[in-house]
Amino acid sequence: MRDPTTPRSAPFSALLGGGPALRPMDVAVEYLRGRAWRVLPPFLLAIVPFSAAVLMAIDVAVSQHRAAVAETCGLLTMATVWRWAWLAVVQRRVQCDLRGAAPAPLRRHMVAILLGRIFACVAIVWGGFLVIPAFYGFFLSGLLTPMLLEREGRAWTNTCRTLTWIHNAAGRLSKITWMLLVLFMLVTVSVVALQLIVVNMLLPGFFGLAPSDLALTVGSRTWVLCVCYFLFVVFDLYWAVLAVVLYYDVQSRRLGTDLRSRILAQTGASP
Repeated sequence: MRDPTTPRSAPFSALLGGGPALRPMDVAVEYLRGRAWRVLPPFLLAIVPFSAAVLMAIDVAVSQHRAAVAETCGLLTMATVWRWAWLAVVQRRVQCDLRGAAPAPLRRHMVAILLGRIFACVAIVWGGFLVIPAFYGFFLSGLLTPMLLEREGRAWTNTCRTLTWIHNAAGRLSKITWMLLVLFMLVTVSVVALQLIVVNMLLPGFFGLAPSDLALTVGSRTWVLCVCYFLFVVFDLYWAVLAVVLYYDVQSRRLGTDLRSRILAQTGASP
């Protein structure tokens, strides 16, 4: 029986397989333009509690309220696990669209996905000083879910397979990493600069206002951290989609994802 979450065609997978290293980024943008309605509901469920915990952590850090640190860290930890679980739902929906068929059920793989995320988080945070472990941890966090849902077998074996694939595709993935970093920096600088221009030039010059309180707010550390976080939210959604697209783009020749979805689209057959 056909999975009700699975679309009857997957036109985006026709763009997979070969091409420039940055092509998956374009495919992820096109996916969000055409299918954002499929991934936004679970993403909002993932990010709303996490955002509340992060904003509380920012307030505690800026105000130096040390008595609330333990409570805030506990809430942030629970919200992070909640976010990881719903991001797995987001990535499974992207898989359904790219494969033209439903992958493995998420429920029986959820524990392995959460443990893999913890392992990747440790590599990113504590391995960031060495750069290389952070590189592997970053891509493991995004690619582990589609790998576990695509391939049957032991979770540890699939995790090792994912790390091997990341190592073999390090050159291609490095270009993705640098482009994401450059884009995030450009967007952050642009948003901060636009706010300063509006507050310090446009409002006084065109409207004759003297928004001293607003300028003080925009220039505060709390405001800057909140802006950076909400930009991270946008990139977090983009990365969740991009990771699945990237996995199938490189694995399309082995899995036949693009050919299978084209046949299903042409024949109109239900997976």
